[in-house]
Amino acid sequence: MTGCMGNESMADTRVLRDAPLILVVEDDGRTLDFILTLLKYAISAQVLSARNPSSALSAAGAAGRSIDLLISDIDLAAGKTGIDLARELARNNPSMKVVLMSARDVPRRDLHAEWRFLAKPFMVTTLLDYVGELGFPVSGCFQSHGNSKNRLRALGHMQTIESQTT
Repeated sequence: MTGCMGNESMADTRVLRDAPLILVVEDDGRTLDFILTLLKYAISAQVLSARNPSSALSAAGAAGRSIDLLISDIDLAAGKTGIDLARELARNNPSMKVVLMSARDVPRRDLHAEWRFLAKPFMVTTLLDYVGELGFPVSGCFQSHGNSKNRLRALGHMQTIESQTT
């Protein structure tokens, strides 16, 4: 990647095959698109997405390798919750990292101790801090301790993207 906003190239595509695999599950299309765009610019990873647990399980199975990080809404508009999905995926992949999101202000008591909880709405930096803490390097433009001018430019770009999807 080049600079803060990452110009993709063929070399980047080759590198991504060995990059972490992230699965984002969110039933709200705008929120899902925003998170996917954020991850595209903030982290070097392969990112899969789904809008419900069934599609998420299919995507995980078709990936051909283990999911490294699950980012999921808890309250999905389906029979299973994000917690159910995380438990099911973690049964075969106990080292998978998990960030669960909800519009509720407090995490549910049945979350695994190592999983992170993120209350919606959340700050972009909070999500990226969690991703970084879980061992997935975040671009210098987005790091909390990074150059504030670059960070503001990157966050401004994200706000532009969000307004275009409105």
